[in-house]
Amino acid sequence: MMMTLLPDAPVLFKVMQDLKKYTGLHSNRSLGRDGQFWEDESYDHVVRSEKSFYRVVNYIIRNPVKACFVKEWQQWPHTFSKPELL
Repeated sequence: MMMTLLPDAPVLFKVMQDLKKYTGLHSNRSLGRDGQFWEDESYDHVVRSEKSFYRVVNYIIRNPVKACFVKEWQQWPHTFSKPELL
């Protein structure tokens, strides 16, 4: 996931903590399980250039292909991006 925090947003750690709590709870419910869903750590990276931005976008959209979930990134139903970025 790539995001931009608004100026008045909580710090990134808190945003990620809340996101993981919410998605972990609902994912476990959907899967009929309980317990820890996410790893404790997350990798955050500040994008400082256009080249880095597109490198990260390409990394993200190609992850489902690398994990062998789909053959082409366009087949992954959970990819969302502004069309002009793709």
